[in-house]
Amino acid sequence: MSKKTSDKRTLLFNYLKDKEGLEEKQLEAVTSEEKLIAVSAGAGSGKTLTLAWRFIWLVSVLEVPLNSILTITFTEKAAAEMKERIEKILKRLVLDLPAMSDTFNDIIDRMDDAYISTIHAFAMRVMKESGLFLDLDPNARIITNAENASLWLTIERALDYQEEEVLLDQLPKEWKERAQKILSSSELEDLLNTFGAKTISESAEKFISSYASRGYSPEDVWSMAENMEAEDDKIKALLLERLLGEWQEAQSLWIEELIPHIKGQTNLDKEKAKFSQRLLWLHNKWKEPIDETNAPDFIMDLFGNEGPLRALQNGKVKKAADEFLKETLGLSLKEFRDGNTGWFQAASFIKEGVPHEEKRARMTLIKVFSVLWKYVERARYNRGTLSFDDLIRFALWALDRDERYAKKFAHILVDEFQDTDGLQDLMLKAIRNKGDSTLFIVGDLQQSIYRFRHAQPKVFWEYIRESHSSSCAKSINLDISFRSRGAVMEKVNNMFSKIWPSTIAKDIQKPFMPLEAPKHHHWWQKRQKSTVEPFKLIIATSCPDKEDKEKIDQLRARALESLGHFIVQSVEGKKTIWDKDEKGNFILRSLRYRDFAILVPSRTQYDAIENVLIEKLGLPVYFEGNRSFYGRGETKDISFLLKALANPEDDLATASFLCSPLSGLPIEEASSLVKEHKKADNESCSLIFLFQRNHPEEWKAFERLRKVAKVKGASWALASLLEDGRILLAYPSWKRRRIAANLRKAIDVIREYETFVDPSLEGTAAYMERATYLESDLQEADILGENDDMIRVMTVHAAKGLEFPVVAVVGLENSSNKRNDSILPSKWLGVAISKLPEEWLPQKEQKLLSKDIHSLFESQEILEEQERLLYVACTRAKDSLILCGVSNLDDQGRLKPKKNSWLELILLRMEELMEEESVKILYSDQQNQGAQSPKQPEPSCSLGPIVTIEKKPLVEETFLENITASIYALYRFCPHAYRMKYRQGLDIAWESPTEDGRGGSDMGSLTHWILKDWDYSQESLDVLLPLDEAKKMERLKIIPPYLRPLYKESSTLKIIRAWLSKLAESPLASQVRASSKVMKELPFRVDLGGKTEMTGYMDLVFEDQGAFWIVDYKITAPQEASKALYKDQLLFYGTALWKMTQKPPKGLGIYHLPEGTLENVPFSLDLLEEEAQKIQEVASLGCWGPFTPNETNCSICPWRGSCTALAFTMRKEELS
Repeated sequence: MSKKTSDKRTLLFNYLKDKEGLEEKQLEAVTSEEKLIAVSAGAGSGKTLTLAWRFIWLVSVLEVPLNSILTITFTEKAAAEMKERIEKILKRLVLDLPAMSDTFNDIIDRMDDAYISTIHAFAMRVMKESGLFLDLDPNARIITNAENASLWLTIERALDYQEEEVLLDQLPKEWKERAQKILSSSELEDLLNTFGAKTISESAEKFISSYASRGYSPEDVWSMAENMEAEDDKIKALLLERLLGEWQEAQSLWIEELIPHIKGQTNLDKEKAKFSQRLLWLHNKWKEPIDETNAPDFIMDLFGNEGPLRALQNGKVKKAADEFLKETLGLSLKEFRDGNTGWFQAASFIKEGVPHEEKRARMTLIKVFSVLWKYVERARYNRGTLSFDDLIRFALWALDRDERYAKKFAHILVDEFQDTDGLQDLMLKAIRNKGDSTLFIVGDLQQSIYRFRHAQPKVFWEYIRESHSSSCAKSINLDISFRSRGAVMEKVNNMFSKIWPSTIAKDIQKPFMPLEAPKHHHWWQKRQKSTVEPFKLIIATSCPDKEDKEKIDQLRARALESLGHFIVQSVEGKKTIWDKDEKGNFILRSLRYRDFAILVPSRTQYDAIENVLIEKLGLPVYFEGNRSFYGRGETKDISFLLKALANPEDDLATASFLCSPLSGLPIEEASSLVKEHKKADNESCSLIFLFQRNHPEEWKAFERLRKVAKVKGASWALASLLEDGRILLAYPSWKRRRIAANLRKAIDVIREYETFVDPSLEGTAAYMERATYLESDLQEADILGENDDMIRVMTVHAAKGLEFPVVAVVGLENSSNKRNDSILPSKWLGVAISKLPEEWLPQKEQKLLSKDIHSLFESQEILEEQERLLYVACTRAKDSLILCGVSNLDDQGRLKPKKNSWLELILLRMEELMEEESVKILYSDQQNQGAQSPKQPEPSCSLGPIVTIEKKPLVEETFLENITASIYALYRFCPHAYRMKYRQGLDIAWESPTEDGRGGSDMGSLTHWILKDWDYSQESLDVLLPLDEAKKMERLKIIPPYLRPLYKESSTLKIIRAWLSKLAESPLASQVRASSKVMKELPFRVDLGGKTEMTGYMDLVFEDQGAFWIVDYKITAPQEASKALYKDQLLFYGTALWKMTQKPPKGLGIYHLPEGTLENVPFSLDLLEEEAQKIQEVASLGCWGPFTPNETNCSICPWRGSCTALAFTMRKEELS
């Protein structure tokens, strides 16, 4: 080591230790020089900071070139934040360590050379930079959801209609013969008749996703099917290894404890009952300990048809056995048998394997899946599209062919390594092995929760094991957590030390790593002074002496109401939490609503939360945008509508549409129509005929919609439907905010499909049907600013990597559900099935094993991940953790949580928890009772009072982060309208397209897009808006994709051309053409005293005699409401320009394009100063309200027909 390097090492090491205050283990991780460093980083232990410092240490002290370090993060956001954090630290180091400032400045200048990205972005970069080594379109891109859905729809139809040539055409020569044989086989035909083409194609898609992520190829899968016997033998060995210990414990329990105990309690030898006789037989046969050779035989004797567990007749012996098992295991004989039925299936599988016909079905399906995989692979390749797994696969090929590329990386740093899958690990190994690179991996096995993305925590565990056994490797635990206060950390540690008493998973023999408090830091004691309650467990249950037990929804509502009371009492009681001020100093401050996060295991909890916290209690709640769009009821309603429009004679589709709110029929009348159709004898009396006869007006509206869909497309039909805001009134008022936004989103989704895949109504209907059936992955958009004062609700998965002062984990009663598909892709068996073609079996009874064997493996993995998911939820809390759930009661009045639920997990292992004051058991409607022990239930179930909570503003004023002209103008027009638009997502009526082309956000977007490139002359309109079809299609290439369907419409171009032709002849156009400075779509961001920023775009700003004019274009018909709104928008723009230039504008104007008129907005400097103050007021009121309706504008309000203010007021009066 050179003296220069040694000096840098000493300087930076001392800085990290003394100035940055890195912990000893963090320092060790940053400076280690082993070839493998596996860092297990607990929640809140500063792993991202450690990774950033590791990067800086390598480039500054070890002088590793920036482009020789590969840094991989889990998300694009994390990659951007990592790069930003590194640059921020480097800039600070320039000032703090002047002796190394040249080094740090040089690194800063070259940061663009750094490889910091997600693994998929890196794979794409490898493909681009090593493209000469790949037979791949250099413009290849990720396949869109719509294209992928279309591809699988093609497969489904080919299977359904037995058109194997559709699939064979895409396959390479070496695959065609085997594909022809399996696709035309009688086995596949029988399986298609049994399961259906849809089920087989859907299962194939899941199978391919699972096996591709583990590094398999279509060739590997075909080989697996050919060698199924050997593959099953491997699973038998694995199964026996997993279950042998449990089976040996079961033998010891029955032979050495239970039966001898019964002999001591009864005269077992003389009992004649079958149960008694079989117990004696079992005891005499299995006196010797079992091992791997005979353990399955013991289990088959215990659980089999001739075993004691199949003869549970009542009697003295059974009673004694029941009592012993309940005392020992807490289970009855029947519960023991039913809870371990999989043991008998496992033993049968180990001894005999699966039945021949079941193996035949599995082999056929796996071969079909391999052929479909090869087809999909080739189809994507021919279209120049890739899946995310394709990215990794092609990158692997490039690295294999271009060894110099792989060898360029001396160091690999990987964050969140517990979420790596097998294929990704293969690529990292390829780089590591070829380049002899140092591998630095950071993660936490206790937080591995992405099984649904095929994450394999065992990959990380194998590296940890290697780090323990190799002299060139090191394992480091970062267990000091800076996130949670001591009381929260202690509760979480106590809970999970009992949930994971030995190891965190069966296949991962790593003990639980408790979090340690940073007690040696001077601020730690002050950090404990938060006054918000650190822990609370809320459980709602039915009253023990109440005959009619409450339903789960009622219990959940009471638990949520109790949680709502706690939130309000904490905020209004000014409970404090630990935080940092604007200067970065630690402080205690009062709670705000935005400090609360409600985490749920699944989205099924969302409606209950919205109903109770928002509608009943009036709390400000925001649902993060990871809710399933395709799983929404309103999205499915749209799918039914499109199917009915595509084929009105499809009675099932028409019935589904008629019974949806989109039909406009009351549900009673729709149901009556369906019943009448069912009773009709005449087959020609279709449901659509009855609809036409009984409801002619609604049928005419349906037919108009159908014509629009046929001629213009489904997106236009849906847009015209939304023009009539009355359809929202058919939905409950508390759901309208979400429904309006999702209906608008559906238009965008459908338009994308029409643009890239298939513009036909039939194609769109099929796509939406498939997407809603599969509940394809599509998220709703988030619009919440970081400082908006609202309670956040999200899934635990969405909360990963985040932290919140107060966390409420809701839905403890949820349990993980096994998939009940008839075909299950299985990473152990390839495929598991629940039935066979009837003609394959001589008897109707189908005793199949594969699904039970698959469930034995999968159930264990699901339960283990559920434990980790709960751990992630609990470790998001900084100052307070609230657990909230519901439970039934047993016959003794004790809590009996749902099996395999989080609540069961907690209560079974933490009995002492029930004695604490922080536990609140809610019997009947007694939300306000204190903590009560479930062993001593309340004797009375009288109803408690309903408490109404009025939300009051906090003392500490909060502001919207950004405020736009639209937000400002709408709040000024009516605060309640603002709430409906920006808090509830309802569309303003005049934004919807109309038949004459006026209005509509897309029409406005297209017009503004054209205006941006226009020079205000008549001549250039021929270029921008060509009437010639060929020129229009050429121009279409540069139009944004989402606007292309509109641009294709000749009628649309004629309307816009007429508008602009008027404008070109106007005095305004002459002024613009004469101006020396013209700015279009001018973006601005104006700071208002550091609390909020004015943001947005000005349509047109041009200079005239040393001062600026601002013009805003409008395409909607002038109305009283719009005039008021547009005036305030212009004053907003004028204020922004005045703040930017320190000079007032010369004029403000609204140009109405359809009318060709310019409307001047009067203003003065004094007025702009007043506007600036009003804008600040709205930025504050927009967070908290009040959102009181402005009744003076009700007569001109475009929302007056669907205003929720009256309903909201009535609800509050009822509650009062």
